[in-house]
Amino acid sequence: MVTELSKNEPSMLSLINLGVKGLYPLFHKEWIEDAGENRRALITGQDRINNRAIAKSLSKHQTLDRKRTVLMALSDEERQTFIVAFIQKVEMKILESRPEMQ
Repeated sequence: MVTELSKNEPSMLSLINLGVKGLYPLFHKEWIEDAGENRRALITGQDRINNRAIAKSLSKHQTLDRKRTVLMALSDEERQTFIVAFIQKVEMKILESRPEMQ
């Protein structure tokens, strides 16, 4: 599970809700494409810890530009893992709202 991305973080919840609508303003299109191509089957425990730290760092910033700057400072692998976890969270939110899709 990747619930740690949104736990008590209103800005992350807002971004996840936008993702449900197909909007990903936090990520460049290339980042999403790269994450999709390099998607690993499992997100490890260490990845979850890293994703929590990234989400916490993102929540400290108010604007999307500053949040993107935080993501740009990450290694490609860290950023891709975060994006995969974020998209999984969006997928879970969609499934929660539409149980007939499960």
